[in-house]
Amino acid sequence: MSEALRPALSRALRLAGTGFEVTGFDYSKEPIRQAQAKADLDVSFLVADMAYPLPFPNAYFDAIMSNVAAHMFSDRVTRAIFSEVQRIVRPGGLFLFHLNALEDRPLRANWSPPVREIEENYVLEENGQTMRFFSREYLLELLADWREVRLEPVVIPDRDTGKPFKQVWRGIAYL
Repeated sequence: MSEALRPALSRALRLAGTGFEVTGFDYSKEPIRQAQAKADLDVSFLVADMAYPLPFPNAYFDAIMSNVAAHMFSDRVTRAIFSEVQRIVRPGGLFLFHLNALEDRPLRANWSPPVREIEENYVLEENGQTMRFFSREYLLELLADWREVRLEPVVIPDRDTGKPFKQVWRGIAYL
């Protein structure tokens, strides 16, 4: 891996720099080591895999932020991740996220072709990556127990052509 930090860990450092108490995690030791080496603030970093129960007590965090990270999993694991997020966010807390929109599927296929569909809107790509695409209805189902959910479709243009390159859901859910 290059010396550039993974975006989520870089974001954790930026948030800590503005005064937030931050815990960042990644499933791999090397990005965590790199983040710890760059941290000049009190930031907690740990190796953890969101596909498994997280090592935090119930209602531990005021907010959870996930930026296009929960897109590689089967429906069963995706539901478990959303349930785990709900478990570790305190009542009144927030879940902020970006997730691949269903409309991103044909855009992504232009540069990372799917080999086969594993489940509905969950594909195996030519490069070996699995990828889930989220419809509004699916997200609302996953977040049904949250007090309020706001979803906004965001189109990300290609830097050179200005044509749509990616489409994600920007969401915030209040517990």
